[in-house]
Amino acid sequence: MLVGADLRNPQLHTYLDILKKAKGLSEYLSNPSMNWQDVINEGFSNELNIKVCYNRQMPPNAPELLSGKGFEKFINTVKEEFDYIIVDTAPTLLVTDTLLISKAADLTLFVTRAGFTDKKLLEYSKNLDKTKKLKNMAYALNDVGFGKARHYNYGHGYGYGSTST
Repeated sequence: MLVGADLRNPQLHTYLDILKKAKGLSEYLSNPSMNWQDVINEGFSNELNIKVCYNRQMPPNAPELLSGKGFEKFINTVKEEFDYIIVDTAPTLLVTDTLLISKAADLTLFVTRAGFTDKKLLEYSKNLDKTKKLKNMAYALNDVGFGKARHYNYGHGYGYGSTST
């Protein structure tokens, strides 16, 4: 299950090329008596076992919705149905939303991009771990390739590579 919990700037539907018409997390959190299955959508066309809960609208009270009982109820309910639940949140540095829902997480994964993510931002996340504001924290580094630093990383051609003249 993939949950779009970035209530302030929902983009999951864009990345997955889905029209922004499906009911989503905001509707459920605004009305937790709603049937949770009404906000669950089929996943990717070639992966029948993946379900997605999008977020299509930006509510004016995102922190209230995420810190209320509705989100916890939603997560506890879908935990009974799915083996893995991935929650896509707003960037932690910009808003507190991730910290509000982190208590429901088994793991917090920061996705960083090689050559793009400012290393100073990593200090912020390391401090969240050090102060125990997030539990079981990890990093994923993506977009590692043969760019400017091609002599310092692994790639398709195994080895270190050198350019001695």
